[in-house]
Amino acid sequence: MSKIFENDQFSKQELPIRCPQCAMTVTIRNGSYKRAHPEENCQIRIQRYLCKYQRCPRKTFSVQPYPLLPVLRHFYETVLLCHKLFTRQQMTLASMARHLNITPGRAKRLGTFCHQFFHWLSHEQKVADWGAALQDNAAEHWVDFTRDFSRRFYPNRWPKALPTQYKPI
Repeated sequence: MSKIFENDQFSKQELPIRCPQCAMTVTIRNGSYKRAHPEENCQIRIQRYLCKYQRCPRKTFSVQPYPLLPVLRHFYETVLLCHKLFTRQQMTLASMARHLNITPGRAKRLGTFCHQFFHWLSHEQKVADWGAALQDNAAEHWVDFTRDFSRRFYPNRWPKALPTQYKPI
């Protein structure tokens, strides 16, 4: 799983990075930070960007690589596995914690999150452009998915109104 974070010759072809708030491509690299790998004992380097659009309320942001969910610190596959263990196999929290090698408190929070997440995901798959495509080609739609995910589960990180060039009269 950690090979997805290694640099290879194909990763040099970068697509323009868009600000998740204003969708402008006027961005520059602005350092990086390390984040603990959720399944292995190592650190992952996450690139930070700076939005140079003057009217954008968001100044810095990062784009999470495909399997990492923003803020949650779990892989998308871990959330899917948790949902499968908890709902389909009806494991208890203690047995799920042992199976995922996490603490019971963390398993409880993850189980609660999974319930909310799959309720949201089933609704989004009906209305979002990436909905059905995420299951087929997740890496291609990951930026749109993580933006919608962040707006739903971490609304305090997003301003209430999107910036516009026109002010109401």
